[in-house]
Amino acid sequence: MGVICNSIKGCIFPDLTNTADPHKGDALIGFKQPYAGAIPRTVHDKLREIVSVRDFGAKGDGLTDGTAAIQATIDALDTPGGTICIPPGIYRIGNDITFPAHVRCVFEKGGVLLIDPNVTVTINGSLEAGPYQWVDLSAGGSVVFGQGAVECILGEWFGAKGDGAIANASANVTAWRAAANAVPSGGGKLCPLPGAHYQLNDEIPLTVDGTHVEGPGWNCRFTQTAADRTIFNVTQKDRIWISNVRLYGEGSWSAAWTGMEGHDDRGIQFLACARSGCTKVLIQNMANAGIAVLGGSRITIAHPVIEGTHEHSTPLPSQANFQAGIFVLHDSNFGSYEDVTIIAPDISGTAQGILTGMKTSNPGVLNIYNPNIHDIPGQHGIYLDSGKVNIVGPTIDNTELTGIKIQSGKSFNHDLEAISITGFNITNTGSQAFEIAVVCAGSISGLVISGGVIQACQRGLAIDGKVRDSVFSDIVIRDIAQHGILLQDADADNLEFNHLSIRNTKQHGVIVNAKNGKRLRFNDIQIMNPNTSAGAFYGFSAVAGEVKITNLEIIEENANMAYGLFVNGAELRVYGRIKISGATSQSVRADTTIYEWPAGAEVGLSNPVAYLNVNNIRFSGQTEWARQTTSASNLAIWAQTLEDESAYMIRAEIVGKHTGSTERGAFVSTVLCYRDAGGVATIQGSADQEVNITSGSFAGVYTWAVSGNDIRLLANSGGDTVIDWKARINLTRVAG
Repeated sequence: MGVICNSIKGCIFPDLTNTADPHKGDALIGFKQPYAGAIPRTVHDKLREIVSVRDFGAKGDGLTDGTAAIQATIDALDTPGGTICIPPGIYRIGNDITFPAHVRCVFEKGGVLLIDPNVTVTINGSLEAGPYQWVDLSAGGSVVFGQGAVECILGEWFGAKGDGAIANASANVTAWRAAANAVPSGGGKLCPLPGAHYQLNDEIPLTVDGTHVEGPGWNCRFTQTAADRTIFNVTQKDRIWISNVRLYGEGSWSAAWTGMEGHDDRGIQFLACARSGCTKVLIQNMANAGIAVLGGSRITIAHPVIEGTHEHSTPLPSQANFQAGIFVLHDSNFGSYEDVTIIAPDISGTAQGILTGMKTSNPGVLNIYNPNIHDIPGQHGIYLDSGKVNIVGPTIDNTELTGIKIQSGKSFNHDLEAISITGFNITNTGSQAFEIAVVCAGSISGLVISGGVIQACQRGLAIDGKVRDSVFSDIVIRDIAQHGILLQDADADNLEFNHLSIRNTKQHGVIVNAKNGKRLRFNDIQIMNPNTSAGAFYGFSAVAGEVKITNLEIIEENANMAYGLFVNGAELRVYGRIKISGATSQSVRADTTIYEWPAGAEVGLSNPVAYLNVNNIRFSGQTEWARQTTSASNLAIWAQTLEDESAYMIRAEIVGKHTGSTERGAFVSTVLCYRDAGGVATIQGSADQEVNITSGSFAGVYTWAVSGNDIRLLANSGGDTVIDWKARINLTRVAG
């Protein structure tokens, strides 16, 4: 290497300033990393690792077309690869350009590609850029990423600003739309930043199959400032997922709305999509729906928290409508929905928690698991106007109207079928826990409701209209403001109620008023303390319909229930084990015929008359009675009201046991009694006593007596001892 020296300028090394010869200049300067194992290299070799576009003449002034310079930079890199650096500056791109897979692009902060109209920059190699803008698409250009080029696409790369400023709303929409359009064709992630708050004034369509909006958590927020706008809108796409973000709506709900459709105030909308969904999103203040699923298949909504406008911007008046937490629609315009799954949503502050609808037949399956729906100021927790729904483990509390409403609606005459609801807990509803109604020419069938608790609601189950082939089983109903079960209106058929426990209803325990109802079966029903308020209400009231009861227990502990079982119009048959006690009027009042009444029915007395209108009851055998006496005063073990111009032969098997000892008495007695037209009950002759057996000093005494229209079997203890009496009564009508 030549050296030239003089006394003024010192020494000059011509070879070190040589840029023409690759073996001179920086190739003559050594470089070694100060770490163990590092090898010596030249500065020339080291600098070739990163090539700046300025090395090839790119100006970065925002005016000069830098396409040729950048292309030259790309071409200069060997096939094995290298790194291109885009330093600060605005580099105009006037023609399509592609960064190949073997080229790594590094954008320094302030380095921006300004892409001309209809020009595309394709990046197939890896990209390195911080959360700042490095591309400007304002002129109408576009960016496309190859598969694997980036792990996450940031909105900030396209100019998004997560500073919460409303002034940036329009720019944020443009930026996030550009980011969504840049997702590789095989799919990729859009990654909003932690702590960012992106204001918007329009929707963000997700346009590429396989897009995943993957937020960092609910500290990342998108706010829609425009009315009637969705935040994330997905139309006819596959494998779209949105997770771990907070979405906040503009919130302008209106009481003038007349339907769910025609309003796009939604956090997320899936329209005819496949294999898509969202998970762990917080959605607040959306005026129409937090999440809408319109058609599509294999859609999954997992663990969302949705809060309606009531808790944020626009309070909902009582019975407000057309705002849902989750809205699922089967529609002819969008295709049927198939295999939609909703997992563990938490929904509050809306008009409907979950709302489903159909406009065509044959909807797909909707599965809802463990929803928690509470504090619904408008109407219902869940409103189903579609079939093939499976709901497991719903918890619903504090709704203005119904907990779960199932309705074949007014507009489309649908036949809803195959709905299953199990493991529910429904409390504090302003109306019924379940409302099942047909208000059109359609029907509801194949309904299964089982294994749940209903508490502190206006009614338990309310069934109205053409409901058929359905089962209600293993349900606890308690602390009800009106009826435990209300079955009314026409055409109910083949309904089965099994293993129901109904306690503390202010009105009827069960009322059946189903005109033309057929095959209405109640099995293993326990009713305790009906009519807890003032008024003449009953344990079980059968007014209309074909009703069969097997195993019924009605117990009133507070002397409020007028009748245990009241029949006035229904075609009633009763079988199995029957126990009724505590009525203040009659235990059984048969204003119309009871076509079957079982042997061994235990109809206890808190009053002297067990049956009213006994001639309307067709006994199938003996009836059993029980009473305890504690003194020499007579109490009625059994009593019967006689109808005009009737006569009965009554045979009683009577057993008394002294409490606390083995002393007993056993008696068999037969009596003939009658009542003339307009007369009173009269015993004909003397009672016949077939058996009279006592042990020890048993002092209990029984006797027959009449009072007004009643014939009674009385007993007393003969003193102050306590005797438990049981009697089996066989009635044979011999006249009238």
